[in-house]
Amino acid sequence: PGMRERVAAREGRVGDTHTYAHTHHLAHQATNTRTMEPIDIGKFLNREEGWQDECKRAFDVMKQTGILILKDPRVGFQDNETFLNMMEKYYDQPEEVKLQDARRDLKYQVGVTPGFIEVPRDHSKRIAALPEDVRPHNPDGSDPKWRFHWRIGERPEETEFPELNADTMQIVPQAFADEWPQTMNMWGTHMVEAGKTVAEMLAVGGGLPVDAFAKLLDRGPHLLASTGSDIGTY
Repeated sequence: PGMRERVAAREGRVGDTHTYAHTHHLAHQATNTRTMEPIDIGKFLNREEGWQDECKRAFDVMKQTGILILKDPRVGFQDNETFLNMMEKYYDQPEEVKLQDARRDLKYQVGVTPGFIEVPRDHSKRIAALPEDVRPHNPDGSDPKWRFHWRIGERPEETEFPELNADTMQIVPQAFADEWPQTMNMWGTHMVEAGKTVAEMLAVGGGLPVDAFAKLLDRGPHLLASTGSDIGTY
């Protein structure tokens, strides 16, 4: 089976008792239709009618749930397909080929991180408090997923980690030399730009200067960390 990047987000607010958690879940079922409607970034970018209301809605949803679903007119469907198709082909390679892109000496902060290196955070107590019909699987031990780190944007001007933040420290898989940098930079830039725009919207929605949050992202050590999970094996 092919490999595919998976991105998932889950609200983590859980009550102290089973009863509270179940009530909390039912209450959110009644309101999540409006809450989970995509935030239209285009309204903000073009200052269309209602853009300030959209900023306030983004602020309220982030405060309530900790996640946002975005509609970004700058990101085309084909961009997504191009990125996913390349990552599927990469993760379908033999393990010994992929391991050539691992940099253990740099703590896997560039190139590929093999499976069973990362260990998930322990949320067992929170998971146990959820009602059984919405209780997720509780992982045990290290994670079988793989991950590839690719740096996006300009590096910090000053850093205590010059090796990890060097502009030249990028790992390009040999079999993808003609497409890897362009595709990774394309998708990673989409992600960073969406994040910056949302940061501006949240600031406006919270009554702050528009750059209150976005300026903190300038020259940040941003990483595009695409994940591959072998669902045929695990």
